[in-house]
Amino acid sequence: MRTAARRAVAICLASCLAGGAQTPPPAEGPDGFGKGGVDDRSWLRRGLKSEGGTEATEEALRAALEWLRRHQNPDGSWSCRDYTARCDKEKGPCRIHAKNPDPAGGDGRGRKEHDIGVTALAMLAFTGWGHTHRTGTYPEYTEVLKKACDYLKGVQIKGTGDPNYDGCFRTLESIPKDKRKEAEVDEDQRWMYDHAIATMSMAELLTLSGDKLVLTRTVEDAAMFCIRAQNEGRGWRYSVTLGDNDTSVTGWMVLALKTVMTCRLLDYVSMPSTEELEHAFKGALNWFDHATNTSTGFTGYKSPGDQGSQMPELDKVKGGYPFAKEQSCMTAVSILCRLLAGQPRSNETIKKGVGYGLMKHPPTWQLRREQAPSTIDFCYWFFGTHAMYQYGGVLWKEWNETVHKALPPTQRGFDPKDRNCEDGSWDPIDEWSRTGGRVYTTALGALTLEVYYRYERARERARSRKSRAHPRGRPELRARLRRARRGPVARGEIIALPR
Repeated sequence: MRTAARRAVAICLASCLAGGAQTPPPAEGPDGFGKGGVDDRSWLRRGLKSEGGTEATEEALRAALEWLRRHQNPDGSWSCRDYTARCDKEKGPCRIHAKNPDPAGGDGRGRKEHDIGVTALAMLAFTGWGHTHRTGTYPEYTEVLKKACDYLKGVQIKGTGDPNYDGCFRTLESIPKDKRKEAEVDEDQRWMYDHAIATMSMAELLTLSGDKLVLTRTVEDAAMFCIRAQNEGRGWRYSVTLGDNDTSVTGWMVLALKTVMTCRLLDYVSMPSTEELEHAFKGALNWFDHATNTSTGFTGYKSPGDQGSQMPELDKVKGGYPFAKEQSCMTAVSILCRLLAGQPRSNETIKKGVGYGLMKHPPTWQLRREQAPSTIDFCYWFFGTHAMYQYGGVLWKEWNETVHKALPPTQRGFDPKDRNCEDGSWDPIDEWSRTGGRVYTTALGALTLEVYYRYERARERARSRKSRAHPRGRPELRARLRRARRGPVARGEIIALPR
C-alpha cells in the first residue's frame, strides 16, 4: 500500500491522546452527489474498525463533506440563512420536505449573525478528516480550508486597543454603538459561541499543519480573548466577564482551550501560559460542579439540573414546546469536559450523569407526533457521542448502535432516482436549526461520525507535574513530536502526546 495514499494527521488534546483522522477514498454518487461505495482495501482504519465505525458511517461522513464543499461561499464562509444561494439549481435547491417538517414551523434557514460559528464547525469537519489548508489527500478539501481560514482571519478583530474586542472572531456589525450595552446579557447576541468554535477550529488547523507563520498570532490572540472573557473562578457567558455563566458556552470554551493547549505542547504558540490555561480549566470545572445536581448527575444550563436553554418564541407553538427537554445536552457537555480533564470514569457524578441521563435518552430520530415532542438534537448527539466514547465500555457500544440508526439512514441522498442538491446533508429540523440552518446540522452530523478517530480516550493514570508540563520532560516522545511537526505521517500511525 502506498504511503502517499494513506496519509493521517494527528490531532491531540492536552489531557487526552488523539488519533489521526485518516482519509479514505471518495464515497460519492453520480455527479458528486450523495453516497457511493468505499474500497474495502483502503478505508479500514485502526480507530474506525476497533471503535465501532462502519462503511455506512464513513459513506455518510464523506457525503456530508461533499455537501459542505458544494455550499461554501466564494469568500470561504458558510451561511446559516443564505446557503441555498450555492445550491445546484438543476438538481433542485435544498429544501424542507413536507414529510419531514420542522415542528416549529421554520423554513430551514438560520440566522446570518452566526455565519462565523457554522463556518468554524464546517472547518472542524474537514480537519477531523485529516486535511489542512496546506496538505490533504483531496486538493479540493485543502482549498476549502484555505478559503475558510482566510475568512476567519479576516473577521478577527485587531488593533482596537480594547481588550474586550481584540482577538475576537466577531462581525463589526454585532458591536453596539453604545459599548456599555456589552455589559448586559442579551439572549439574542450569542457571538461568544462563534468565537469559541472559531478558536477551536483555527487551533486545530495549526496543530495539524504546523503553519506558525499564518496561524500562530491568530490563535494566540483568540485564546487570550477567551482567557480575558472568563468569569473569575467560573465559566463563560455571552460577553466578557459578565458575572453570568452558562454550561453551553463554557463547554465550547473548554474544547477550544484544550486544543490551544495542544498547540502549546507543540511549541506552536507561547500564549496563553500553561498557568493561565490551567486556571481557566479549573474555573470551568468549578462551574460544572456548581451547575450539577449531585443526586442525579444532571448538569443544568444556568442552575443545577435545569432543563437547559430553549427558545422563548417556541413556547407559543401550538401543542406545546415542540422539542424534548428530557435529553440533557448540558449533562453531556459536563461529562465530556470532566473526562477530558482527567476525572475518572468511576466518579459518581459522571456515572450518574451517564446512567440516569445519557443512556436513558440515546440518539433517536423521532419526529414530533401529536403530543410527543421531537427528539432530534444534533448538539446533544455531538456532545453525547463524544462523552460516551470517552466513557467507553459496554455503554459506549450500546450508544454507538443508536448513532448508527439515527444518523446515516436519515441523511439526504438515499433514493438514486431522486438526486438533489441537499444530498449528503441532514434536514435542519432540530431545536437549534433555527439558528444555524442546514450547515449547522450537517457539520455536527459529520463531527459526530468522526468520533471513532478524532480523539483517543483520556488516560486516567496519574503523571508527575513535570511530565505533564511539557513534552520535553518525556525524552521518549521527542521523535514523535518532531514527526508531528512535519505534518502527515503514514496511514494508521497514531502520534501519542502527553497529557
